[in-house]
Amino acid sequence: MLFIHSTSPPTMQSTAKFYQFLRTFHSVRTGLTSKASRHSQRLQAGLDQLTKARSDVMVLKRTVGDQHKALASKQDEAKRAMEEIREGMSGANTQKEEVTMLKADLEKEREKLLVRERDIAQELQDVLPMLEGAKAAVNKIKTTDLSEIKSLRAPPTVIHNILEGVLKIFGNKDTSWSAMRAFLTPTVKDEIIRFDAEKVTKENLRQTQAVLEKFKTSFEEETAKRGSVAAAPLAAWVKACVKYAEVYDKIAPLAAEKRKLESTIDSHAKRVTNASLHIGKLSDRIDMLQASFQQLTEEAAVMKIELNRLSERLKVAQVVVEKLEDEYTRWSTQLKETSLSEQQLQLNALLAAGFITYLAACSEDERKAVMGRWTERFKVESFDLVNLMTTESTRLQWRADGLSADTLSMENAVILQYTDAPPLIIDPATSITNWMKTFLKSTTVETVDQEDTNFQSILEHSVRFGKTLIVEVADKIDPVLVPLLRRDMAKQGARLQTEIGEKLLDFHPQFRLLLTTRNSNLPIHPQTASLLNVISFTPTRAGLANQLLSIVIECKLPEVERQRKELLKAQEDLKIKLTALEDSLLNELANSQGNILENVELQESLNKTKSSSLVIEKNLEESRIVKETLDKDQAVFAILANKCCAVYFALRDLHQLNPLYRFGLPMFLKLYQKAVENLAKDDHVKNQLQKFCAVAFYQVIHYVYAHMSRSIFKRDRLTSLLQFVRMVRPELLTEGEWSFFLNSKAISKPSSTSFPWLDPDQQAGLGHLLQAVPDLRSALQLNDESVWKVFIKHPQCETAFPTTLKLTPFQQALVVSVLRPDRLISALSLFLAKSLKLADLSVDTSLIGLLEDSNAQTPILIVTAGGTDPSVDLRELATERAPGKSIQMFAMGQRDVESAVTAIRSAAENGTWLCLENLHLVPTFFQRLSKAVRGIQPAQTFRLWMTTESADSVPVPLLEATLKCVYEAPPAVKHNLQLTLKESSESIRQTISSCPSSQRFQLLLLWVHAVLQERRNFVPRGWTKFYEFNASDLRSAMRVVAKFSQSSFSSETHIRGLLTDVVYGGRVDLEVDLRVLISYVQAFFGHSIDGRLFGQGGMPSMSSLAAFIEYVKQMPEREAPEVLGLPANIDGALQKSDSNRVMTDLKGLQRASVEKASTVNGGTDRLVEIASVLLKKWASYAAEDTLQRQSSNSLVEFFQQEIAFGAIFVKAAHGDVTAAINSKDEATTTRADSLDTSSELKLGETPSKWLSVWEVGPLDPATFLKAIDDKLAYCLTMVSQAQKSLPGLRVEMGRMFHPQTMTGILRHLAARSSNQPLEQLVFRNEWSLTAIKSIPYTVSLVGLRLEGALFDGTTLKECLYDSPSSVSAPACYVAWVSQGASGDASVNGNTVAVPVFCTASRADLAFHLSVPCDSDPEKWVRAGVAFVLDI
Repeated sequence: MLFIHSTSPPTMQSTAKFYQFLRTFHSVRTGLTSKASRHSQRLQAGLDQLTKARSDVMVLKRTVGDQHKALASKQDEAKRAMEEIREGMSGANTQKEEVTMLKADLEKEREKLLVRERDIAQELQDVLPMLEGAKAAVNKIKTTDLSEIKSLRAPPTVIHNILEGVLKIFGNKDTSWSAMRAFLTPTVKDEIIRFDAEKVTKENLRQTQAVLEKFKTSFEEETAKRGSVAAAPLAAWVKACVKYAEVYDKIAPLAAEKRKLESTIDSHAKRVTNASLHIGKLSDRIDMLQASFQQLTEEAAVMKIELNRLSERLKVAQVVVEKLEDEYTRWSTQLKETSLSEQQLQLNALLAAGFITYLAACSEDERKAVMGRWTERFKVESFDLVNLMTTESTRLQWRADGLSADTLSMENAVILQYTDAPPLIIDPATSITNWMKTFLKSTTVETVDQEDTNFQSILEHSVRFGKTLIVEVADKIDPVLVPLLRRDMAKQGARLQTEIGEKLLDFHPQFRLLLTTRNSNLPIHPQTASLLNVISFTPTRAGLANQLLSIVIECKLPEVERQRKELLKAQEDLKIKLTALEDSLLNELANSQGNILENVELQESLNKTKSSSLVIEKNLEESRIVKETLDKDQAVFAILANKCCAVYFALRDLHQLNPLYRFGLPMFLKLYQKAVENLAKDDHVKNQLQKFCAVAFYQVIHYVYAHMSRSIFKRDRLTSLLQFVRMVRPELLTEGEWSFFLNSKAISKPSSTSFPWLDPDQQAGLGHLLQAVPDLRSALQLNDESVWKVFIKHPQCETAFPTTLKLTPFQQALVVSVLRPDRLISALSLFLAKSLKLADLSVDTSLIGLLEDSNAQTPILIVTAGGTDPSVDLRELATERAPGKSIQMFAMGQRDVESAVTAIRSAAENGTWLCLENLHLVPTFFQRLSKAVRGIQPAQTFRLWMTTESADSVPVPLLEATLKCVYEAPPAVKHNLQLTLKESSESIRQTISSCPSSQRFQLLLLWVHAVLQERRNFVPRGWTKFYEFNASDLRSAMRVVAKFSQSSFSSETHIRGLLTDVVYGGRVDLEVDLRVLISYVQAFFGHSIDGRLFGQGGMPSMSSLAAFIEYVKQMPEREAPEVLGLPANIDGALQKSDSNRVMTDLKGLQRASVEKASTVNGGTDRLVEIASVLLKKWASYAAEDTLQRQSSNSLVEFFQQEIAFGAIFVKAAHGDVTAAINSKDEATTTRADSLDTSSELKLGETPSKWLSVWEVGPLDPATFLKAIDDKLAYCLTMVSQAQKSLPGLRVEMGRMFHPQTMTGILRHLAARSSNQPLEQLVFRNEWSLTAIKSIPYTVSLVGLRLEGALFDGTTLKECLYDSPSSVSAPACYVAWVSQGASGDASVNGNTVAVPVFCTASRADLAFHLSVPCDSDPEKWVRAGVAFVLDI
């Protein structure tokens, strides 16, 4: 038991769970023992009776053979006659009952008809006189009066209003005076009098009512008469028509019902007549059959008297011996198996209790993995929980009640039946609750939502009266339930009591609590979790595949699908009946008394049971044959269903990348059904099933891609698509290729690969690729340099692969990753597009596309990024498409929750649009929102839009139920400017108009703001981190510029200072980035502006806002790098950076994947060997006198401390690797971080804990350890070299653990040597030793990598588009010198202080180096030029 507890999932290893395990084991063992004992006794008793009967069977057969056959024939004839009589009498009785019922119904319908006729007459009795009177008044209107009105050039308002009402009644849309005059023809009175008020349409009525309401006084009799003599009758007629139309609209259903009743009465009368005639015919036939039956019965009675005794015994013998021969064999086998299973009963009970207690929340794969370890430990060949704990009849009944037939659902049903702890059922599809009510039908079941206002009172009532209560949980478990989960009871005499809230209630022993939730990510406190048994009913592959199969067949072969469903239902019913009959057969035999051959009653029962069983078995066989035929027709669709099943599970796992990326099963099923339905209408594939399925697969992918991609941030799209393609189309790449791709950063130098036409990094990468994928060696034709000449230099090399090579698209991407890593992102995009059969990876994130895919029942969630605001676009869209041409914007930060709920209900009822803005400001509202959305019945035009900056607080069910879209600003300065001008055009105009003198500064500010924002797309080159520059900053900056432009003491210096220190500088927290900001502000807000800052288009016109906007329109879609001040090769550098991030994210997805987590990498044995060698090696070095001896040289001591640090890490790493390999067989009780480290090592990944020591270390753990060994070896070498005299010591800081510390060590040495305070020393560097060699403690820095520029030791040069993203820098000589000391820099002219970062991520700044440059040092600052110690 301890082994099972200790090897269960770590989250389950609590004391409370162990106690549950003990109680469950006792319960299961008792149940299995009782079940096995009862079953054995029944089998033995039944077999004893059969054995006894078998001994007499032969004698009985020989004695009564012929006579019995004759008797049986007569009995069969009589039986058939009797059946016909019964059928006839049954038919007659049925007909009589039908006649009686029809007559009763006829009377009721006639009564209803009379009532409706009276209702109609009553409704019309008031309005008809009014209408007739109005017509009579109109008839009396004189023609001259109408002509007088018609002759008016502009009628009085009263006449105009009344005539408008008349025209609206007639349905005329044109209510102008010219239209009214045209209407007043000589025949107009006749038209009005003949007008049928019943034909007034609802729209005309609504418009006329609006006119009456709006101009109510005009239709009053006195007012109308003053307008014209003819106006008053017309006004009265309009009102009468409206009144009549209103009444007629009200009685229309009554008239329709009257007609329906008349039709029903006629139909019933005919049926009564026909039924009476049929009854007479049946009576005549029954008389004839009764006479025939009498004759047959008399003949059979004579034969039966003669052979009564022998026949009775023979019948029993036939049933017991001949018909039950199969049962005899089967029961004998079962008895033997039962005896054997009793020997394993304890072990089976132990495994079953462990499964029920610890594995309920696990997936299928996790269950298999854990059960595999348990069965292997206990030497159990096979273990099936469902077969062990249930009977076939039970399983069949569950399926008939609606439970899915897949393994996970069946196992969960067993867990639900036997669990000792209250279950928490995770049911995302909400399909289990109804089944549970049937499952628990023996008890009183009540369901309540935890958010219900009456929740506590319902809970109290259920506890007191012993009900089974199913509680639906949304976001958290109510603390009021915890005492019930803990089983906190107090005994009061013979009663048990428990505390709920502040009440002490009697506890009924039959009370049972079940919790259900749709939220698969429900937060549960660990102590509460230990009291529950979490049962996950998430979709399984088998269950989903069947569902998809049913949908596609329903679409393509609806008749076949109907037959298949009916057949499956019939098979289930037959199996249930067959199992019940077999069980009944055994019970009757086991419970029979005396000699069964003499028991006539038992013989008849057994005979009937066996006969029914044989009929059912025959029907089952026929059903099986028919099903096989249908399955052949469906086989081609099964392949499609299984492939599309992989699409859903690939989609489902994306949330591991970001909580926002959750996609529910209903949404996927909707996309799947939409895809196959649309394709089914295509004539090109209509009658070609193979082609249909092939095309349908990609159609589904395209629909899913469109839905998925707009919900994913741009930075994650490539990562998510790569993971998606790997799961959906695994045939496109091998495990070796995928493994190399993920670990390509951990490239080890090849041992025997040399291609002189490649640089060292390319050779290293290529050698590693050939080691990982040996088949590529011959396919790549690497010995022929001419084959690769164009590819290596091509700006878009992914499209210029040698045509002679036969490579898969993914292999091409791998080649790009090692030979041209600056184009890897483009190569991967090309691979993905080909894999998914897409023209490109473009994504429609437009709001109109979102609207077209939406409906009233599905809320739309827009997640904004980078300070974007979709409100302007939403208003524009509403102007074009929304009811009422508007949308209600509801800012959540300003109003309370209930007001928002009220707004939702109102908009849903009225069918209008509503947008809830800034939901991230009130994260608690999401749960209230989920309930509000579920509880409404909206009009079809209703749309609920929601915006938030973060989806972290959005509940999983709401995320899965919404139509999601990320709203990001499009890249490029042009689009940024257009978006800013679009969102803030009015405020910009007002600012400029209020201060015309600031126009030039304001327009420059727009440009600078766009550049500052766009540089964020190039982190860490553009900025070292992402800064939240947003529209608020721009507005603040514009106000500052406007204010100081009007001030008498203003100057450009004031504006620059406020922009750099307050507005934008307030967000920048790193010195390096602040330098970039200052450089931009000074460049654009100085005395003169260099037009090259704006790119090839030159400086835009600042004469007016309109001219500036026109300039923006003419800009290219993507600006050149120099517009952002970045080097020409920034795209390649960005692609390298992005590709590294993609690989890291994919590794994280792999680590989080349940499937991968259960797969142990066999490389841990090799890691133990490497770690052991390193531990032994550095343990011995640590004992050497070199490390133990105290040194007066601080530099030597520094390297000794580095070795000590590395040796401690090697020891810890050895422990991590050892723990990982030991955890293959046994679970450990280590901390959670150790468990994570073990999991990462099993996956072949460098643990996160190790990477915290060396951030850019190799992602392969073996390579990482070897690299650590290299660092230690280097530090050991430096111990001896540092003891030699300086200057000239060559130092490779990238091979140290703490390179920043070394500069401080050198400073201390210089201070000690010069006897000066530390603060009086300054850091100096030279690019030639001759200029600095006289200074003590000068060291030579080597191994530096330069990013953003080229440098040969003399001056910085600009990169070309095909320049490497980083280049080796020449040796740099550094020292600490006194302030004002002699020895100026050896290089005359301009210099720029270039930052030196520890890693390419630029997270840690080490120091700055002075580098010679041309006449403009600031352009190198804006270019993000930097040195990197370790990449």
